Amino acid sequence: DMLNFGPPCTRGQYNPSSKAFEVIATCPFLKGQEVTFWYSDDCDNVIIANYGFTHPMVPRCPTIEDWKYRSQMWKEYAETL
Repeated sequence: DMLNFGPPCTRGQYNPSSKAFEVIATCPFLKGQEVTFWYSDDCDNVIIANYGFTHPMVPRCPTIEDWKYRSQMWKEYAETL
């Protein structure tokens, strides 16, 4: 594991010519500074399932109660149209 999850200061791309995954800096780094990579915009359950960890910067996934509330709000909104 060469890249820790954190604020995005890099982007990754596959180079088909060299058949390599390249990591390109998107902000300046100081000597000795940790290089971080934003793995995904998914919520915490998806991050845990795919990468085996979560992080304080990762949003929590909506619960069933959240989905029920959103559904009710949309229903009420639709009834006003």
